Amino acid sequence: MTKILVLYFSRNGTTAEMANHIARGVEAVNGVEAIVRTVPD
Repeated sequence: MTKILVLYFSRNGTTAEMANHIARGVEAVNGVEAIVRTVPD
């Protein structure tokens, strides 16, 4: 299985929401798993 890391930094949640949308799109592909992670300040 292929794993894709979606790494983001978000102060007000907008970028976090976009990262989750990206992860859903990634996982729509068969055999691909999205890993969503944020980075600290």
